[in-house]
Amino acid sequence: MATGTVYLDERDIETDFGVIVEEVTGFPGGVCGAPRDVPLAEAPELSGGLADPRLFRRKKLDSPTIKGHIKQATMAAALPYLDNLRALLGQGEVRVRTAYAPDRYCLALCEATDGGPSNANVLDGQVNVILKFVVSEGVARRLNPDGYALTTGRTAVPIGTAAVAPVLLVHGGGATLTNPTVTVRNAAGDVVQTMGFTVSLGANDALRIDTARCFVSKISAGVITDGISLWTSGDFPLLRPYDGWVENAVYPTVELSASAGTAQGEITYTRRYL
Repeated sequence: MATGTVYLDERDIETDFGVIVEEVTGFPGGVCGAPRDVPLAEAPELSGGLADPRLFRRKKLDSPTIKGHIKQATMAAALPYLDNLRALLGQGEVRVRTAYAPDRYCLALCEATDGGPSNANVLDGQVNVILKFVVSEGVARRLNPDGYALTTGRTAVPIGTAAVAPVLLVHGGGATLTNPTVTVRNAAGDVVQTMGFTVSLGANDALRIDTARCFVSKISAGVITDGISLWTSGDFPLLRPYDGWVENAVYPTVELSASAGTAQGEITYTRRYL
């Protein structure tokens, strides 16, 4: 009996490739139905990469595996389904999603495919299929991104079970703004991260903070310039599960402030799951 429907690059593996899924194991983030645990500590990795190194964890993952079978009237009818599946997987990294967690997916590279008769002595139309993957970053991602307005009050930021690097936009809401600061608090209200800027933003100006790329842009009347020199205190903020109680839907919060003017903005990100 099939354990769940699997989608590869949003193609239904059963409908498009005739593979009846029997087992899905090893994928992170609940994609294969495994429990999701919040780690007590995360270690930096990939120092010097474009992505914030604090997002990566030193952890060896077992190779995720999808097992199933193709059943047709004859082997001649079954093998083209397997060939089409191999052609898709041979194109490189694919998005893997299952019915266990339809709101999230893994970026994965297929490292091995195995397909052959279920019984070499009986050449009927059943072909066993085993697909082994390597998962990018060892996390699952939410299909749809999150986005919330930011003010001088605390805005809760729902996240998954892995740290998230958001993109923030800070401005004065059509008025001038001086020296804005981004503050992240844990669910208890304690300040855990700040990032401050020394800048005077005009009515048509804004700061764009890309935490994953560790990059700041200043936008003035639609013209984008490098704004990293405007960053003068704190660090690029991460949204971290251990600053809240994710399983109980209690999350960290983000707020804005400024030495003059009323700070406003937006925050966007994609939830990640271990």
